[in-house]
This record gives sequence, structure tokens and C-alpha cells, in this order.
Amino acid sequence: CSYLLISFWFARKYDDPNRITPKKAGFKAFITTRVGDAIMFCGMMILYAAAAFLT
Repeated sequence: CSYLLISFWFARKYDDPNRITPKKAGFKAFITTRVGDAIMFCGMMILYAAAAFLT
């Protein structure tokens, strides 16, 4: 939900072209959390495989 809160002001424009817009910041937060989710899922599968192998 953090990405939705970040990009709430999606229509806001800035005079500085180097400043990231809320829409882009929300998308970046969304992608960051999805990558973290995928890495955590891979770690859980590795732990499951290691635990099943040890029993």
C-alpha cells in the first residue's frame, strides 16, 4: 500500500525537470517491493528444499 500513498498526488507537476514525480516514485516503490517479495519467496523455497533434504 505504500506505493499508493506515495503516488496519491500523481497529477502534481514540478518546475524542476530533475525532480522525480509522485507517479514515478510510486512505481519505483512498487517495483522495489515486488523484487523484495520475489527474493524472499526464493529464500523460502531454498529453506524448504534444504529442510526436506535434511529429514
